[in-house]
Amino acid sequence: MTLWAQEPAFWPAEPATGCTGGPEPGTEHLLAALLAVASGDGATSGGIYNCRLIGGSRWWSVHAEGRALDLFVGRGGEQLGDELCSALLDQAHALGLQRIIWNRMQYDAGAPLGQPYSGRESHEDHLHIEQTRAGAATLTRADADRALAQPDDSEEMIMALLVQVGGAVFVVAEDLSSRTGLKKSDDQRALMGTGRYRVVTLSAETVAGIPIAR
Repeated sequence: MTLWAQEPAFWPAEPATGCTGGPEPGTEHLLAALLAVASGDGATSGGIYNCRLIGGSRWWSVHAEGRALDLFVGRGGEQLGDELCSALLDQAHALGLQRIIWNRMQYDAGAPLGQPYSGRESHEDHLHIEQTRAGAATLTRADADRALAQPDDSEEMIMALLVQVGGAVFVVAEDLSSRTGLKKSDDQRALMGTGRYRVVTLSAETVAGIPIAR
């Protein structure tokens, strides 16, 4: 289960109204930044601009305005797709995103934590990523790179809810109502029912200093 410090902050969706003739610069920058992060793991571009309707509908695709991109991860790339989707959800506001469709799920301002996608394509082999008009026009490559930056390989970063150290499992979370660190599975389950939590990132050095429960 993926937890976010807060719900992904999508911008309100702006439907496409026709064909504009080519890709928007911010969408090109976003695609380039995604490929820089994930092409080594097998991600490939599915393109940006395509003057067409949404398959099986009478509505224009956002590809027709050059502000949607497809990023293929292949039929065996579910883990990579999940990781990229999570990174995009975390940075939806900064990247000017209005919608993500991935693996039969759709994420947008109306369903920031996702809802089943009922379109004709399942999107099991690629992510469909849409930007608002402002995001597609103004996102810079530097800002896209910054939003999608990966942790420094020189220091292993742990972003999991559960951390196991020497046989003892600790919940890396904090109850925001009491500011109390949680270390027991019962506490974890109780916390997840309230919504009062945040994800914290610990360096390997910090995790190594967590005392072992006896």
